[in-house]
Amino acid sequence: MRRNDIYPIIGEYISKCNGIEDIFTTVMVYHLSGELTGEKADLVVEHLISKPSTTFQTKTTSFIKLLSEFHSEFQNENSELLSKKKLNNMVSFRNKLAHGYCVSTTPSKKDKLEFRWINSDLKKDNYKFQLTSIEIQTNLKYVTELTDILVGFLRSIYKLEGYDHKL
Repeated sequence: MRRNDIYPIIGEYISKCNGIEDIFTTVMVYHLSGELTGEKADLVVEHLISKPSTTFQTKTTSFIKLLSEFHSEFQNENSELLSKKKLNNMVSFRNKLAHGYCVSTTPSKKDKLEFRWINSDLKKDNYKFQLTSIEIQTNLKYVTELTDILVGFLRSIYKLEGYDHKL
């Protein structure tokens, strides 16, 4: 795979992860707004949506906790896709792709792509990293499947029949 061929796939992966982050936020807001009212609900929404320190990792951790406490049946039914390890890997992989750029490809059997961090301050100890196009495509397949079950979850749990997440 040529370097320029991988960018649309990376863009799609990042876009889907951003959509999943939106779904996590939506689930938490809908869940918490049912228990909180007025000013407290406004603070929750402000904290989850607009606070810069509320990262994808923080939202993922909060979402996992919310599922285990209130929606364990859904979590158990989808345990493979919703495992803490897989979700954390998704976040880490998204961060690599979002903060790195492909500098070269190795036309070999393994199809290795070499990346560098956009800003060396982000990962001084690991300025370069390699991925294969198969890794990227496998992770894209995972986030696509995860998106499908999460949208279904939103529709069934919160009866948002008109909810159509654009991913």
